[in-house]
Amino acid sequence: MGYDDIGREELKCSDYNQEYIRQRMDGAPVDRNLIIITEPMIINCLNELMPSGDEGKYARMVKLDIKMVTYLKMEYRSISEIANLNQLTNLTKLQLCNNVIKRIQNLDVLVNLVWLDLSFNSIKKIEGLDKLTKLEVLNLHRNFVKTLENLDNNLRLQMFHISTNKLDNLENLRYLRRLIRLRSVALQGNPVAMDPDFIHYFVAYNPHIDLIDHIIVPKTEKDIANVKHKHVDKYAATEDKLVRRASIVEAELEVKQLHKEAFVDGLQEDEFWNLLYETDTEGKVLLQLGDTDDIQVMYKELFRRATNDIFEKGMRAHEQRQNEIRAYHIAISEEIEKVQKPGNDLTEEFVEYGRQTLKDIRLLVSLIEDNERRVQNGLAHELPPEFPEFESHLDSLMRDYVKRLHDIWFMLIHHEMDFNEKMEDVNDILDRSIREIITNWLEQLRGQCGSLREVEQQLNGRLQEALVTYGEFRLSDTNIPEELHHLVSDKDALTNCIQMSHDHHVSVVDGKEDQICQRVKKWQDDFSIGLSVNEYERNKARLNEISHFIDSHYSYLEETRGLLHATSYIPPVRADQECTEQATCQPLTWYEKLKKRLRVREKKFKQSIQPKQSVAPVKKGKMGAVPTRTSFIL
Repeated sequence: MGYDDIGREELKCSDYNQEYIRQRMDGAPVDRNLIIITEPMIINCLNELMPSGDEGKYARMVKLDIKMVTYLKMEYRSISEIANLNQLTNLTKLQLCNNVIKRIQNLDVLVNLVWLDLSFNSIKKIEGLDKLTKLEVLNLHRNFVKTLENLDNNLRLQMFHISTNKLDNLENLRYLRRLIRLRSVALQGNPVAMDPDFIHYFVAYNPHIDLIDHIIVPKTEKDIANVKHKHVDKYAATEDKLVRRASIVEAELEVKQLHKEAFVDGLQEDEFWNLLYETDTEGKVLLQLGDTDDIQVMYKELFRRATNDIFEKGMRAHEQRQNEIRAYHIAISEEIEKVQKPGNDLTEEFVEYGRQTLKDIRLLVSLIEDNERRVQNGLAHELPPEFPEFESHLDSLMRDYVKRLHDIWFMLIHHEMDFNEKMEDVNDILDRSIREIITNWLEQLRGQCGSLREVEQQLNGRLQEALVTYGEFRLSDTNIPEELHHLVSDKDALTNCIQMSHDHHVSVVDGKEDQICQRVKKWQDDFSIGLSVNEYERNKARLNEISHFIDSHYSYLEETRGLLHATSYIPPVRADQECTEQATCQPLTWYEKLKKRLRVREKKFKQSIQPKQSVAPVKKGKMGAVPTRTSFIL
């Protein structure tokens, strides 16, 4: 799907009550009950998005977890304020079009949002999008926006609908130059679009944009724009700096995201050392007492080495996990193609066979009905001698058609269930492999955190020695702030200050270790559950696909009216349908076994989505003389 197709699909929200639009655009009051988004409203909208029929029944078998939702559609609900979306942290697409929203707000937690539709609202200012750094599509069609602004952090934006708003400043369009990935912009219906020089000005200042109002900008228009606006060069230097800055910022955001995914954010270079003193009031005081610079430099370097070691091992573990996952997806894709190819070939062959067979059945039905009609209308005294042959041949064709269709159903279902069992085994292997990688890394993490605690303990001892001695014999030093004289002259107060700083540092190390372990545990639980959910959904979709194929082709047979003229029993296509003649329904025994397997698989799936114990307990620390912590066990 190209940008143009995406844009046209997104603008489906434009099908709205025209009188309501007229009142809003004219500034007239709209008689609507103003509503704030609530959790029950969200649940209701999610239920409405579920499919109907058997597919919906399968979807409702899994308990709705609002935190796992990726798409939410809430249109035509007179919503006036965006609120209560805090749990939807995995949301990637949000449609709030056709409401009465006046302000963009309370979206900061939706950090995974890629698609945001706020068209047909009452928004006057672009704001509240700073945290949506993954946003690629933004639709503000038919609002009241007058200025392009506050999109500096949305550097991944590729498509932007701002048509039918209040933009009236031609120079303001240069703002889009900094959005280096932007490729499609809709501006039609704004006052600025009425300017005779609109297209050429816009193209000259935004050469990276390929589509304007869903139309590709011709090269001839670009050439004319460059000739008409030669002076763009004098602005280019300044604006190109913004472009380069945007590129740098985007690269930095990607690196930060990578570190976050590897659970090593905040551990590079001196970041963790700085964190120790960020909220350490006592430590900041101690840094002002002199004669500790060498000690601080030495132990800062030891901290840097330890945290860099954690960082590097964490990045290696992340790469190992990603390599395992990539290899898994490649292998599974190849295996799915390999397993489904025979079935696809068989269904294609049946389609060709079915087309000709149904044609012959229609012909025979026509002959039978014509002869019966002639007798009923008195145009013939009796049925022709070959009439029984017509019926016999019709029965033969239908039985062969149904048998072939049944054989296809049997083979596809059988292969899918075998493949499903293999997938469960492969998923278990991948899950164990990922757990092993994580367990090994957490062992290393605990060892390095033990080293950090030992370094902190040594630092505490050196500071006790240096500062207590310094406080007793160097009080006359003029470099000490006067307000700290009471501290260095009181040995107990100074010792207490050093100990409080030490306790704070140990607490920060403990907190960082616990935070990483908890995040890893959550990721691992989500990953394990995700494997089961994905396979469950794939298997369900495949079974539905098979059933739809069989039911569709059986309905084609019913449409021929051949079954109305059958002179012998035509068994059902699928073994799960009612069958009264045991001799012609042998698959029923096999199908009972299949249903039992399905029930077992359903039970296993429900058990699998319960969080598992992530890793085996690991001893904290590797430095025997240093006190270790045992409060957090995964």
